Amino acid sequence: MFAKYLEEKYGDVAKMNSVWRANYESFAAATAFKREAENPGLFVDWAKFMEDSFAGLCKFGSETIKAADPQARCCVQIMGMDLYRALPKSNVNLYKISPCLEVMSTCTGGGIRGLESGFAQPPASVSQAASLSNDLTEGILTRHFYRSIAGNRPIHDGEAYCGKTAHSLGNMLWLQLMRGGSAAYLFMWE
Repeated sequence: MFAKYLEEKYGDVAKMNSVWRANYESFAAATAFKREAENPGLFVDWAKFMEDSFAGLCKFGSETIKAADPQARCCVQIMGMDLYRALPKSNVNLYKISPCLEVMSTCTGGGIRGLESGFAQPPASVSQAASLSNDLTEGILTRHFYRSIAGNRPIHDGEAYCGKTAHSLGNMLWLQLMRGGSAAYLFMWE
């Protein structure tokens, strides 16, 4: 299937080799790679092929579910905090899969990472407030991304992590509400 994808994109092997600065004998030879990183062009095209394949699978799954239950609301949860912006790392392109989804599922962590310990009390003054940590900043960016592609669709966090205290649970639920969440499913490994 990848060889067919390459043939449709480039038309002939010489054009693909010119773009990739490679010397593959055929499209089939290019798809017989051991490491996708052996050539930058191969890496990009393989990632795009996988993105398109996954988007097609999501569309097929949504249509199949809708055929069985027209009222169903379909969603897909991806892994990891930063995978929403590192497409080749996950080969999942949320822009491509979101049109066939009725509900947006956040990635693992839900875009609320960074407040595991919570805030015990507000600071006495703004100058005493803690700076935003990288985790907290990443969480803010993650959830903003999900709100931007969700539009008016609900957003749910299928792995809402929190500590073992009521205070931690309260912080997590408050953040879910403040960052546009519609539902949070509590999740803990212990």
